Amino acid sequence: MAALHESDISPNSGFPNIRRDELEQNLEQVSSEAARLEVQLAALTARHAQLTKATLFYRAALAPWKQLPNEVLQRIFILTKSEEPPTCVPFSRTTAPMHVAQVCSRWRGVALTTPALWKDLKWVYLPRDKHAGEEDLAFARNWISRASYAPLSILV
Repeated sequence: MAALHESDISPNSGFPNIRRDELEQNLEQVSSEAARLEVQLAALTARHAQLTKATLFYRAALAPWKQLPNEVLQRIFILTKSEEPPTCVPFSRTTAPMHVAQVCSRWRGVALTTPALWKDLKWVYLPRDKHAGEEDLAFARNWISRASYAPLSILV
């Protein structure tokens, strides 16, 4: 009864023909059903997240640009080069043609086997102190060592 006095419901307003025990039983049934639906909603939400992730994966895997032959990618990569051979001062991994080789393993393989991308690239390495940029210099030397044509020069 104390709960009725604290609420806005008067004993005769909402459910005049329902007894207290029936009301409590209905409340228990509704609460039980709500809990069951919450569990079901959580399961559906998890399944939705899985399906969304799978959909994104398959969309990416089946993207039209992934169907391009390597020769077409090579031509596109060559077109990204400017007319003037780039000079990277200081060494930069984001300068053409390095940027296409950083996209994915397939693009890296295509870029590394496209001599026209690397034949006139010049890196100028200007260290600020004795140990500055040693990681970048090692990275550049590694790139050169992978290229059988090795037309690339590093000026230190």
